[in-house]
Amino acid sequence: MDVLEASVDLDLSPTTRPDLRAGPLPELLAQAAEVLCTAKNPTIIVGDRVSKSGALAEAVELAETLGARVYGEPQANSVAFPSDHPLFAGVLPGLSQGIHRALEPADVVLVIGLNLFQPFLYTARGPLPDGMAVVQIDSDPWEVGKTYPVKVGILADPKAAMAQLTPVLRQRMTATQRDAARQRLEAERELRLQERRSLESRTSEDDAKDPMSPLVLMREVAHALPADAVVVNESITAGGTLRAWLKLKDENSFFQAKGGGLGFGLPAVVGVKLALPQRPVVGLIGEGSAMYAIQGLWTAAHYDLPVVFVICNNAQYRILKSGLLAFRSEPAKQGKFVGMDLVQPEIDFVALAESLGVVAERVTKPKEVGPALQQALSRSGPSLIDIPIDRSVRALF
Repeated sequence: MDVLEASVDLDLSPTTRPDLRAGPLPELLAQAAEVLCTAKNPTIIVGDRVSKSGALAEAVELAETLGARVYGEPQANSVAFPSDHPLFAGVLPGLSQGIHRALEPADVVLVIGLNLFQPFLYTARGPLPDGMAVVQIDSDPWEVGKTYPVKVGILADPKAAMAQLTPVLRQRMTATQRDAARQRLEAERELRLQERRSLESRTSEDDAKDPMSPLVLMREVAHALPADAVVVNESITAGGTLRAWLKLKDENSFFQAKGGGLGFGLPAVVGVKLALPQRPVVGLIGEGSAMYAIQGLWTAAHYDLPVVFVICNNAQYRILKSGLLAFRSEPAKQGKFVGMDLVQPEIDFVALAESLGVVAERVTKPKEVGPALQQALSRSGPSLIDIPIDRSVRALF
């Protein structure tokens, strides 16, 4: 990818200058309500600053009032909307074209508590469809109206702003608009059911695969987790469907790294358990990611922390291989990936964990995942479960 000498058409007209007095200001809430009430297909994007302000309940009430589809921000590191709510359509992808496709049906987008946007790669066609009206609420004055012009920009804590915006919406919505919102809610509910049936069907097709399919592994883990479990995710390519399986209902139920760096997962499991000692904590971590900070196993053992590390083991840095295939690397086309396989020898994570004081076992069958996870969660100290998964590789995009 070489863009430094490329040409592109740019809109250099002056950017909008929103009123950035600390709010939420009543006149701006009224303007935002007017734009949102008249939208035919409103969409909400919630970010990590929503979860940090403890505003999940306010986000749900606002979305239900509008009947608006809700997306989480790309690479979200926390939960900003309950994952099993019928209006939640998942986390937006990290690439501009994927974000663009997801948002195309919308005529108005309400952006709350995120940096809009930070796509993984540059493309000439940006992530936000042309002509879309943007209403933005954020506690960070640097972000409001920074990248895209906004119809209404509100500088305020997300929790306070949403708590005051929803009653204004209800006062302003006509009977026709309220009925349209109810119809959108029911349509989204049916769409979520269809998506779940499709996910279950695709996963059941993989049940007989050996080594285990990542789809199957994520299903089995999700089914075995207790309701109050906290998941730390650094499963990278294996965890693509993880959040679709999990029922995440509160701000502290899920954590992952914000950017694309590796090595966060294993020590984060330790840190999350120290912060939330009363809740079961499980980390899903790629074997390559785990090796960045493997000494965290010793730390967990040293402090006798009851945590579970699940190693999603495909014996390679598959994310790098997938990226090279996407960029049509000549060696990659020939199946040559220098320095990206963790073989000769493969890492024996069971022996490695045991040498660091952690109880460990290797699980190879889907039916073994749930019992192994439940047994590990019942222990008074740390456990590791090494699970070999499918090693096939495909292009990242």
